[in-house]
Amino acid sequence: MKRLLLVPTLLLAALAVPVTVAAPAHAKGATSVTVEGPGTEKVTVGHFTRRTDDVDLGSLSEVSGIYGIFGSGQYTDAPDLTEAELGPRYVLTWYQASEVMAVSHVYPFAAGGAWTMVPEGQTLYGEAIQTGWWRGGSALEEAMVTLGARDPAAADGAAATTDTASSAEVPAAAATSSPDDYASGSSTLTTGAVAGGLALVVAVGAWLIRRRRTPQPA
Repeated sequence: MKRLLLVPTLLLAALAVPVTVAAPAHAKGATSVTVEGPGTEKVTVGHFTRRTDDVDLGSLSEVSGIYGIFGSGQYTDAPDLTEAELGPRYVLTWYQASEVMAVSHVYPFAAGGAWTMVPEGQTLYGEAIQTGWWRGGSALEEAMVTLGARDPAAADGAAATTDTASSAEVPAAAATSSPDDYASGSSTLTTGAVAGGLALVVAVGAWLIRRRRTPQPA
């Protein structure tokens, strides 16, 4: 009986192996992504090559909405923001093995929250992909900052605040006398007052002595 059951078990195992191996080859999805922009120095992130413990290929693809290219209907029209309000742009190139799957642009420091844009005219395996804008929000901004993105507006504001504080301190420091200067002035005034008092006492005493020695008329 055991031998009879062994044959169908082996057949099922043999059929299962090709199915298990072939499935990932047909699955849609990126295998790596490169991130280029101010501060990132072309970071490459994959499933097994995490940039940090918090950001890997899976988490970055989720917060950037890249899989909207397959027609999930996530994308919208461009936000009503100027180029200055969008802030610095980061270019993300998504790969399936050695093939470029898509290119997206990320604006992590846009006014009101981060945005992703997939430019028009891209194809994958000869077919056009979905393009448009996607609101990533704070989760996308945090992921990009972890990868090295820096907000130049925030850095400029911090530098301006530091410069203003430094320039304000200079006149105040110059106008205020130091404790040592005050003590020195007080000491000089006290010494002068004591010397003047002693001189007055000596002069009065000398006048009284001379008066006593001078003979009075009869």
